[in-house]
Amino acid sequence: MNSTPFLGKLIISATTAAQFTVGRILAFGMTGICVISIPAYMAEIAPPSLRGLISSQLQIQIVFSQLVASGINYGTANIPNNNSWRIPVLIQFVMPVFLLTLLPILVESPRWLISRGRQEDAMQALQKLRKNDASVESLQLEIDMLSSFKENEEKGSWREVFQGTNRRRTFIVTIAMIGQQITGQSFASQYSTIFYTQQGFTNAFALSLISTAVTFAGVLISGFFVDGLGRRPLLIGGGLSQAFWLFLLGGMGTIANPTSAQKNTLVASLMLFGVSYGLSWASLSYIILAEAASRRVVEKTNMLAISLSVVTAFVVSFTVPYLVNDGYAGLGARVGFVYGALALLMAALAWLFVPEMKGLELEQLDQLFEARTPTRSFGKVELERLGGEQDKVGAEQLQ
Repeated sequence: MNSTPFLGKLIISATTAAQFTVGRILAFGMTGICVISIPAYMAEIAPPSLRGLISSQLQIQIVFSQLVASGINYGTANIPNNNSWRIPVLIQFVMPVFLLTLLPILVESPRWLISRGRQEDAMQALQKLRKNDASVESLQLEIDMLSSFKENEEKGSWREVFQGTNRRRTFIVTIAMIGQQITGQSFASQYSTIFYTQQGFTNAFALSLISTAVTFAGVLISGFFVDGLGRRPLLIGGGLSQAFWLFLLGGMGTIANPTSAQKNTLVASLMLFGVSYGLSWASLSYIILAEAASRRVVEKTNMLAISLSVVTAFVVSFTVPYLVNDGYAGLGARVGFVYGALALLMAALAWLFVPEMKGLELEQLDQLFEARTPTRSFGKVELERLGGEQDKVGAEQLQ
């Protein structure tokens, strides 16, 4: 899986624009495949009580890598030759090589093995993935439960992604992935250095590095609380918090001649937006992506949602200069009003459509969706109907 980005780094180190472009296409093409498959894999191997923490690792690693890359770029920015960009590019060799060495110890998904009729291999994989003191009986019970679902037998078609209850699940995943991008994270992460410079700060790169660091702190903290607090509170609260800081940013932008303190407030509001984003939509989007789709069409659903996320990120990144810079819309910091309104919209959509999925097996989620359980009733069903030895939801499938 990591051979193409490895090849991409080789081509990126070339000397022509064409080779550089081909290298980026190869590298990011395989990155896209990883982003589609990794959330599904993590959701399938994780126990329900830790699925949020484990699924959040993708975003944790993404933001951590951004932080490391920003630090490297900061350190090489003043090198007066091509090494200023070659060194950061060559350092990208490290992660593919590291991942290639770990591939042999990667445990296959028990659900995938069961879907291929490999029950014994599934049991061995589950033994590696669960606690050392897990009894054979509890492991066999989990294998039997996974085997009882016919959905494991084959994958669904593209048509199924938009049919029946899958339409609802596809919409939920789409909300999560579009919401991750449309509230302006590209503005905060990619355009912040230029923005700080426009506001008169001479240490703009350092401020951007700090912004990335505090966002990473938010993502890291979120991973440890998501399985306790749940998905909905973090998504909704995070959306509202993002909106608050973005509106504050926009308010600072309405001041014609801001004082030093007001400029500092502007910087703080953008950084605190990053914290709110890191605590909520940054990693929660990938967790929802991992959980919400039916296993029959999880790859196709994730591919669709991530494609829409990439398109949204492109649109946001492309339009930021036109919204902010003089000569176009010229909004400057007032762009916070635009993204703040979108953050409110995404918080409302999360409240209306994204159910609470913490602590439930993926198969139990299938049952809840098939039963057309109302969005705000998922948590109640979990408490009232899933407490016995045998799950009561979808009784025909479990009896």
